[in-house]
Amino acid sequence: MAYQFEEKLAPFDIPPALLLGAKSRLSDRIAPAIERIVMPRHESPRGALRVEIDSERSVSKGARSRRQRLFGTVAAPIVLGEDLVCFDIRQATPENWAHCVYFLQLALFIRKEMEGRGDRRRLHIIVSSRTTRKAIDVFEGFGFSAERTDRPVEGVMGRYEVTPPMAARSRRGEWFGELSEPWLSDFLATKTDGAPLEKNLFLSRKDSRRLINEDDVEAKLSELGFRKVYAEEYSAADQFAMMQSVEKIVAIHGAALAPLWLRKKSQPPFWFVEIFTPGHIATSFRIMTAQLGGGYASVRGRITSDHARDAMKEHEEWRKHSTSDFDVCLDCLDYAIEFVEEGKVAPDF
Repeated sequence: MAYQFEEKLAPFDIPPALLLGAKSRLSDRIAPAIERIVMPRHESPRGALRVEIDSERSVSKGARSRRQRLFGTVAAPIVLGEDLVCFDIRQATPENWAHCVYFLQLALFIRKEMEGRGDRRRLHIIVSSRTTRKAIDVFEGFGFSAERTDRPVEGVMGRYEVTPPMAARSRRGEWFGELSEPWLSDFLATKTDGAPLEKNLFLSRKDSRRLINEDDVEAKLSELGFRKVYAEEYSAADQFAMMQSVEKIVAIHGAALAPLWLRKKSQPPFWFVEIFTPGHIATSFRIMTAQLGGGYASVRGRITSDHARDAMKEHEEWRKHSTSDFDVCLDCLDYAIEFVEEGKVAPDF
């Protein structure tokens, strides 16, 4: 029997935050100075999560290969058992590790609601073949079944819609906090002996949004007791575990921060300095840090002539800067670390 349910999503109050821009003459024509920008307080949008579970079996289309498109062929579907309800997130969440962790919160809530209606079928999550295997490890570690494939899938389908999409952010802390146990503790127990369980972490990036002056940044942070880590070198469980033990984080914005969403509130207080490329300023981890009660400040990389030329253009033109390499002002980094170390908060206008 088909059924559906809806969850209202109330707004979440997002406190103001400090964003620091590189020292330049844009702030003072005589003596270059750091830009101190206050990101104002605002609310996440009010919205709703709607879920529908089908009664009949159907086929969810996959992505055809180049050869299949050329010859007009279609791969045979993967056939699922009657004990599964399939959520195909290949369109909404193609390959991004952080987006898969985002769907985990929805899956936890959907499972709770289904079980509350007496539906004990297991959620089966379909992701793109290009998605990291670590996403599958996370879904399976939290009691779901999952697979990476581009083939069609036949089975009983479930669908979800969050409107507006940003509204789900308001419930992250609640859904992850209340619904992740005992799965989270069991998943953390699978970490390896090599997991970087440090108090102070510098999360850098290898493939995109790389720091041009990373050696200088690493040297400065090393003096302060930070260890540089490339999160992709570690298992999913290791990444989740390191976000439980860390107390001071300096990180380039990116998917490596997603496991912080599941940090237990029983852990010690923490602070977080987020480093942005000028082409990709986002609020997701600022919101997450507020929900977890952490201290926060951010640093924007140095603006180049290319950034200045495209900053006022349409979004599609600006997107090309989203993953570009950049350098960061060391004086800004010093200021941000001192700001959060002293427990300061941005002024509330």
